[in-house]
Amino acid sequence: MIVVPSSPLIPAVDLGKVASILATDYSVGADLIAGADDPDNVYDTQDEFYLPLTGFHGIDRPGPNLTVYVRR
Repeated sequence: MIVVPSSPLIPAVDLGKVASILATDYSVGADLIAGADDPDNVYDTQDEFYLPLTGFHGIDRPGPNLTVYVRR
């Protein structure tokens, strides 16, 4: 399994060479969405809970979004 986080607070993970391996040898086992990326949500970059200070548009839970890839 490979777990890839994403959030408005962290830079996108550069999968580079792994992207082709993910496309051919893995499938998405789970897409755990904590919240949608909404421009009205204002974050504190030092917040370890990944919750916006204001906005809360599309937020379901604290934490980053996670994509879980499972080997076929």
